[in-house]
Amino acid sequence: METLFIGRQRFELEELNSTNQYAQELLRNQMVKEGASIVVRNQTKGKGQRGASWEAEPGKNLTISIILLPVFLPASDQFFLSRISALAIADLLKALPGITPDEIKIKWPNDIYAGNRKVAGILIENSWRGNDLAASVIGIGLNVNQDKFESAPLACSLKNITGTEYVLRTIEDSLYECLERRYLQLRTGKKQEIQDEYHSLLYRLGQWHVFYKGAEPFRACIEGVTDMGLLRLKMENGTEQNMDLKEIRYSTPEL
Repeated sequence: METLFIGRQRFELEELNSTNQYAQELLRNQMVKEGASIVVRNQTKGKGQRGASWEAEPGKNLTISIILLPVFLPASDQFFLSRISALAIADLLKALPGITPDEIKIKWPNDIYAGNRKVAGILIENSWRGNDLAASVIGIGLNVNQDKFESAPLACSLKNITGTEYVLRTIEDSLYECLERRYLQLRTGKKQEIQDEYHSLLYRLGQWHVFYKGAEPFRACIEGVTDMGLLRLKMENGTEQNMDLKEIRYSTPEL
């Protein structure tokens, strides 16, 4: 593993409710360095976006949280943590033999799709010191060797895609390297490059699809994402609306 700090301090456990929760406890007790990772074989109460549960068969997938201390980042730029985390996973996947790079997309805000199937999800939880960003926990669930997904029919794993059984630690180390490269890119101020790359990988970018606001369906076209992380949609009447994750959900794609 070729990293300066991410993954250098590593906590490996057999079972946890949530790696993000454990990371927050470590931060409260000031027991960790930047880049510390928490890896668990069996996460019993993993969380996704909107409070959804995360299905992961024990010992088959990568369930991990990584602690960052992005004190250099203004609060208004916190969505860049979502951008670099999503791009890091996309970098990892696109480099694997048997993966078609053009099929790897970022479903706003930070799910990773291979075609129309979800292969990874990210949940970022920030800690604040007054109005300043003090610490971030990057929770990542990456489906690696699981064959079937009972409660998530749109999910897939790397093994589903390539037919290859992976060594989890190898994938984990590659993830650390990809995330550190992206984090250092952010720390050196290359925000426009990050923004442009994230935009280019957006799932359904420039396509008309059905979305839901509450129970009401509507058609719109994804135009991009604002600096603050809101989804920019072009409506059928020609107007543009910016929507938060709590306001909107995607329709289910046909497979």
